[in-house]
Amino acid sequence: MQCHGNLNSRKMSHLPRQTLSLEDIAVDTLVHSSCGTVVMTLFQGFFPAPSWHTFTLLARGWALATDRHPITTYVWLTGATTVKHFSRFSLFLGCPLYQHRWHRWGAVIRLAAQVVPEGAVMRVSFDDTTKKKAGHHSEGLARYRNGAGSARQAYRTRRGVTFVLGLMHMPLTRWPGHSLSVPIGCALSLKAPQAQTLHVPYQSRRHLARTILDCVAAQVPGRPIRRLAAGGYATKDDVRQLPKATQVVGRFPMSGKRYELPPPPPQSVAVPAAKKVT
Repeated sequence: MQCHGNLNSRKMSHLPRQTLSLEDIAVDTLVHSSCGTVVMTLFQGFFPAPSWHTFTLLARGWALATDRHPITTYVWLTGATTVKHFSRFSLFLGCPLYQHRWHRWGAVIRLAAQVVPEGAVMRVSFDDTTKKKAGHHSEGLARYRNGAGSARQAYRTRRGVTFVLGLMHMPLTRWPGHSLSVPIGCALSLKAPQAQTLHVPYQSRRHLARTILDCVAAQVPGRPIRRLAAGGYATKDDVRQLPKATQVVGRFPMSGKRYELPPPPPQSVAVPAAKKVT
């Protein structure tokens, strides 16, 4: 990603006195861009002043990063270590940012819902992904079954952390038939022994997806929502007591029972043929 179209980390690496001028350059780069205007306006007021300063530094580093996106890159690009100790950024990620996560997702959901025409169905999809990770200090680090990258459809194992993601598909008016996928929720999936060790309640992946769906419905009450997910998320516990005006599309077992017939299809109106004029 390049802000202003003429500034990136490669060009900044040749600047003299890098740690003294990076913060000023990062501020100008982010604030005067369309991305920075949306981010700063969207999340204004969610954090106290010290945490807000930390958040803006990390946001500027994210805007300047190009290839990789670790936290250390954000801190280095903005020269943030000349302002705060590196440990303050780790503390911010673990406390204020995590505690206000649902408020931030709610702001993103309300902003994305404004793009969807009134009365149109809001399409939301869910899936989980495993991010390969090394080390011993990452919460949720375990071996997970992974079926990607196998030509014989055989499952493999990957050591890493698993996240449940929620995406809202916003239609693009200038390109009919196309949509822009916007993240509206992300939750770390823990196995039962890990949750017990961390003294937190265990939640399966489908329960995490249902929590994100309930958050979407609470932010846009009354609007029609259609949830799309794989067969592993289509269980009877997951589809019970759905929010109002919410539909679930997924693969259900053949032994499932139907308690209500679907509505009849709309009848087509016969159009009289035009008379041929001779």
